[in-house]
Amino acid sequence: MTPKEQRYRDAIAEHERGASIAVLARRLGVKPSTLVWWRSELKRRDRKRGDPGPGPLLPVRVVPPPAPSRDFELSLPGGAQLRIPAGFDTCDFDRLLGVLARHSC
Repeated sequence: MTPKEQRYRDAIAEHERGASIAVLARRLGVKPSTLVWWRSELKRRDRKRGDPGPGPLLPVRVVPPPAPSRDFELSLPGGAQLRIPAGFDTCDFDRLLGVLARHSC
């Protein structure tokens, strides 16, 4: 690949990321039509070489990350761990604490 071709490839890559043809052409010191010609020429060269270029865009669905766990753990005497899941019923939790308090000796 010649330095000239690389220079136009770089400019076309910038255009694909959203840069204006007019701005890029001005930066290169060429007419916008020259940059458009190079874009089609580079696609032609890539097809001739068998380079398919970038693949088709596939649909994606952006999902929010899972909410952080609100579980918590209790370390009991003797090294036992008790994990309390988020949403555990508060009345049941109070009874559990009562049982643990009675049997902590």
